[in-house]
Amino acid sequence: MAAAAVISVLILAVIWRQSSRPGVGRGSPPGRALARILLVLIVLLLIAFEDPSVASHLVSGFFGGIKAAVSGFADFLGGLFH
Repeated sequence: MAAAAVISVLILAVIWRQSSRPGVGRGSPPGRALARILLVLIVLLLIAFEDPSVASHLVSGFFGGIKAAVSGFADFLGGLFH
C-alpha cells in the first residue's frame, strides 16, 4: 500500500506541475489539468477493454494510495501539533 501511496501522489504532482507551468498558447491551467486527467482515464479505459479486473485493481490502488497518503499526512500533522 505504501508504494501505491507514493505512486498516486507522484502522478497527481506531475499532473499539477505540468498543468501549472505558464506558456504562450498552452491553454489555461485548469484546462491542461483536465486534459491530463482525461488522458489517464482514457488509458484506464483501454486497459479495461483488455482486462477489466486489472483496471479495477489499478483504480482501487490509486484511490487507496491517495487515502493512505492523506491519512499519513494527517497523522504527521496531528503528531506535530499535539
